Amino acid sequence: MKKITFLIIFLSSNTSMSMNFDGYYKLSDCDSGRFSIVIKKINERSYFNIFDKKIIIKKGWVKFEKNLIRESRVIKLGNIEGELHNKNIVIQNYGNSMNEYIHFTQCDNKYLNFIKQEN
Repeated sequence: MKKITFLIIFLSSNTSMSMNFDGYYKLSDCDSGRFSIVIKKINERSYFNIFDKKIIIKKGWVKFEKNLIRESRVIKLGNIEGELHNKNIVIQNYGNSMNEYIHFTQCDNKYLNFIKQEN
């Protein structure tokens, strides 16, 4: 059963990668919009930069997956995982006592909604 599940997730992951998520995503509801994400294709792979104002605080290759249980697309930006909803990236900012982490210490919201900006 594990092999079948892996195959389904792998195939879904490759299908999601073919969609275009390139663009500029801004987090408006935290500290006057200081955080943003830029996703762009380089040699047929998606690359990301996360900015704090104009300073790059994280960068790397984007990984796309599909959550079969929730029927949503998952985006992985290094150790930060979020879900793609319409033109937004929703990131859970912090965990709980059993799974402690925080991604954006300046933001108090549990869920951060990065909204894709139109050109």
